[in-house]
Amino acid sequence: MTSNIDPSKPTPSKAFTVDVRGNFQTAYNEISALQDAVLALQNAIANPPPGSGGGGGGVAGQVGFLITPSQLLEAASNPIVIVPPPGAGNAVILTAIFYSLNATNPPYVDSSFDYGLYYGNVYGRPIDQQGFSNIVTATSYINSFIAPATGALHGAIRGDIENAPIMLTGTAPLTGGGGGSCGITVQYIVATL
Repeated sequence: MTSNIDPSKPTPSKAFTVDVRGNFQTAYNEISALQDAVLALQNAIANPPPGSGGGGGGVAGQVGFLITPSQLLEAASNPIVIVPPPGAGNAVILTAIFYSLNATNPPYVDSSFDYGLYYGNVYGRPIDQQGFSNIVTATSYINSFIAPATGALHGAIRGDIENAPIMLTGTAPLTGGGGGSCGITVQYIVATL
């Protein structure tokens, strides 16, 4: 959006009331238009139109389950599907991630430092590998809410996220762990690309 505010008004030597009021009105109109555009975008994300794959409003989906210690230890070779593929022309966009870990000593060890959520597989676009890695290697009970970084989608090309499931995995298996289980709940929308 190109601004129509006149930077030459008011002049330092003659500040006319009409010039100042005109610039303030222009600034108000531009700021209001930008705020309305942001609200419209937020509303479109929270309330996708029927048939868009978004479920018609609010949180399109929420899944949650308990991951057993054996599943955690094997997730590098047997990735865990968190959200299934949404279908051709669609992408899953996470809006919230909740983790909890019932840890016991010794802690899990993430030697690859990349255990986490990915689009597709461990070589896909990462969503929150650092956050999950920090949770799963904790030595005590922990709860965490993470709002997914929008950076996960920054620079993403359609092929990175289209019809891609959300997977929990890593490049190397976790080791150690005293039998702690992990709870994961994600909220998401399905966006039509």
